[in-house]
Amino acid sequence: MVRFGLVVMYVLLTVGCRLGMGIPNFTPLLAFSLFAGACLPNRYVAYFLPLGILFATDLYLGIHATMFFTYLSVFLISLGGSWMSQTQSWRGLTLGAVGSSVLFFVLSNFGVWGLTSLYPHDWQGLLSCYEAGIPFYRATFASTVLFSYLFFFGYAKATAREQEGSLATSRL
Repeated sequence: MVRFGLVVMYVLLTVGCRLGMGIPNFTPLLAFSLFAGACLPNRYVAYFLPLGILFATDLYLGIHATMFFTYLSVFLISLGGSWMSQTQSWRGLTLGAVGSSVLFFVLSNFGVWGLTSLYPHDWQGLLSCYEAGIPFYRATFASTVLFSYLFFFGYAKATAREQEGSLATSRL
């Protein structure tokens, strides 16, 4: 029950940050996607809950031309999370968080370059698009790493406490 409450709290935090509570692009969405893929036992929920959060908040924030690339990256991050072990190491979690933010940066900026007229559709335009995305990437990177640690280790600690409590109860 504690784990369910924690997941609900993570969802609410993700929605709140997506809706503008804080620094632009400093959101736990990618960390939650990684967490959901790794820790939620129902694969459908693990893959589609982050997409549902993204869709619900996009309805408020606005629909955009590059949604396919954004949604694809969130789905792939959730899928990648399912390959992570539930017993996380600092190194594995860091690699997952960094990889998630890089994947999102590469795919979302590729979508901006390919589907909008903001940049010329040549090699130089693609490089310009990635260069222009760097300031946004800093917040995405920092938030993904920070919230990944918070989500995974918070969940592991809650799970351990819950198991300790059930062991103590069963011994009585």
